[in-house]
Amino acid sequence: MRFERSRLTISSIYDAALVPDLWPAALQSVMDEVGAVGAHYGVFNKRTESAEWLSQSGPLVELEADYLSYYHALDRHRPMIAAVPVGRWLRISECLPETVLRRDEWYNDYLLRAGIDDALGVRLFENASHAVLFGVTHGIDQAPFTVSIVREAEAPPESESGSEEGPKGHSDGQRRARWDRR
Repeated sequence: MRFERSRLTISSIYDAALVPDLWPAALQSVMDEVGAVGAHYGVFNKRTESAEWLSQSGPLVELEADYLSYYHALDRHRPMIAAVPVGRWLRISECLPETVLRRDEWYNDYLLRAGIDDALGVRLFENASHAVLFGVTHGIDQAPFTVSIVREAEAPPESESGSEEGPKGHSDGQRRARWDRR
């Protein structure tokens, strides 16, 4: 049952990527699945380095205009997501050391101000002109994310895996430890 619910959640993300009216339901589904306080989806123009479209849920909704007008340029997580293969999830806390985050304006004045201390992000699609990013946010003092959706989203189809090891040679236990760590 849990597996099927996770697959439906993942499917709702990809469906919403093509039909923007589906984003509110997809974002809520993901928030419920992983225990996130918020979720976001954005289309970014690579040529102008600007956000063309952004849909958010949770505490960042009130700060959407601030992100688009100011914090987008300071966002350290977004370029890191752009640097890894499409479909690879990155956690802020795994990309940026705490010493950097303590002094970072985007992290302190945008995320922490909204009650968010971490996020998982992924690039869903990219072509020559645009990139589509998706992420979920973790609240301060919140229990760790449930991670089945992330493991399932990263896993290759069973016919392609060929072994019990998952993508990039990580066993399921190694992936679980990576995402459950806090």
